[in-house]
Amino acid sequence: MMRLLLPWVVCLVACAPDDVRRYTCEDLDEDGVCDTEDLCVGTNTTGDEDVDGICDDLDACPTGDDRDDFDGDGVADACDRCPDSSDTDAVGADGCAGSSDTAEDDSGDSDDSGDSDDTGDTGTANRPPVVTGTSIAPQPAYNTSTLTCAAGSVSDPDGNLAGTTYAWRNVDRSQDLGPGAQVSLLATVAAPGETVRCTATAEDDLAASAVDTAEVTLADRPPSVDSVEISPSDGAGVSSVLTCAATVSDPDGTVPTVSYAWTIQGQTGVVGVGPQLTLTPILVAPGDVVVCEATATAGVMTDAGTATT
Repeated sequence: MMRLLLPWVVCLVACAPDDVRRYTCEDLDEDGVCDTEDLCVGTNTTGDEDVDGICDDLDACPTGDDRDDFDGDGVADACDRCPDSSDTDAVGADGCAGSSDTAEDDSGDSDDSGDSDDTGDTGTANRPPVVTGTSIAPQPAYNTSTLTCAAGSVSDPDGNLAGTTYAWRNVDRSQDLGPGAQVSLLATVAAPGETVRCTATAEDDLAASAVDTAEVTLADRPPSVDSVEISPSDGAGVSSVLTCAATVSDPDGTVPTVSYAWTIQGQTGVVGVGPQLTLTPILVAPGDVVVCEATATAGVMTDAGTATT
């Protein structure tokens, strides 16, 4: 029977200040380090240069402690071109915006060309676009207006601008109104006094982005008294009961409240309020003209109309 001979090394262990003894230990990979002290038994031939407890043969970042990963992207800070970036799904494994590079060559890219993502990068982190001066038209705007949003200035310091998108939101209701440079408002989704916001987002070819916003507070419009009628319209006597009815509307989509006031033409003072007036010989005389004034109110806005009999 053949007997397997394992390599051994002679190690010195200090047992006491003045007492040094020799003993032998097993060293499977023959790297001069006893297996009991070896970080990677069987594979380690280079040691642990960064003293992070991971032998260099298996160390993803042999020049820095793998446990130091500020942005949590799986690349040690010493080998991370952008150690402050953390969104790995959006910006790549090394934390660099728009890049999927790893720390395998001097430029921070994983291929021999220094560019693993075909973006033409040179190892410099991508910079986001710049968007300013966003505005909304027309002004004033109402809750039935068609609004247009436009970014005043859009640029990209790297020359990789992809485009600009827009999104609308009713701030007071925390309600999204839709995408696009234009939105047509309806009274069901916005009311006078509420604020509508447009967000302009500029994005480059590497998915880096920047935003700018503009807001407009919707103005109020007065209601309208479209018609006023008194019945009976003729043949009323000094003891008749008159009824006043107004047709009203509001361009903002609210329902105006209507109030009525009665007067005698040529006389001062109001002789009655409400939609009906009961005449008496003391109140009127034959030949008097009775006037009904209807007032429509919506919010702080009003309109009035009159009818006579």
